[in-house]
Amino acid sequence: ATQTIFSPLINAGLYLLVFGVSFSAMLKTHEGVSYLEFLVPGLIALSSLNNALQNSASSIMISKFHGDLQDLKIIPLSSFSITSAYIIACIARGLIVAVLVLAMGELFSYLQSGGWIAVKHPVDFFVFLCMSCALFGNLGITSGFLAKSFDQINGFTNFVILPLIYLGGVFFSLNILNPFWQTVAHFNPVVYVINGIRFSVLGVSDIGATSCYLVLGVFVLLTSALAWA
Repeated sequence: ATQTIFSPLINAGLYLLVFGVSFSAMLKTHEGVSYLEFLVPGLIALSSLNNALQNSASSIMISKFHGDLQDLKIIPLSSFSITSAYIIACIARGLIVAVLVLAMGELFSYLQSGGWIAVKHPVDFFVFLCMSCALFGNLGITSGFLAKSFDQINGFTNFVILPLIYLGGVFFSLNILNPFWQTVAHFNPVVYVINGIRFSVLGVSDIGATSCYLVLGVFVLLTSALAWA
């Protein structure tokens, strides 16, 4: 519970307090959306994706150290079934964290403006979260099998995954970037994850929902094949 529940809540609460509350009156995003509201979907993505990746990666690494990972070779389950089980666990943890961070954002929104954040498209919210957590769960499976230590997993997370997330629009809109960096940002798959979740919560985003679904779907299929392999 400390790692899965309280750590994401504390991190999200600090981000909302430092950035959302402090800068909400000074920064403008999309019309009719305060910076605090703009920040909440990004924090949902940041927290749920990181937890989804860590869930599968740490599970596999712990099994390596305990010496029970080889049991997967003799149990009567296919590689597809085993991979699916890991992914479903990642999605479950990601959804739990997403709901908790959303609740934290609702609390800050009510205290700041006296209103609640209404999720505009709840079905899209659920689908985007499931696809995004599956994507990062697949990356966690792959890194877990390839890594020889927790240090290598932490290195992959800190030097590859987190930069992609932070540069994917968690704290800023792509519209404030110059055209060159806007073009570069479109090659970051996490941009489509964050904008898809932001669209489903607020009804506005820098990238259309259809494009987010297409790009995210392609990356989920590619990483699923990689994790299965």
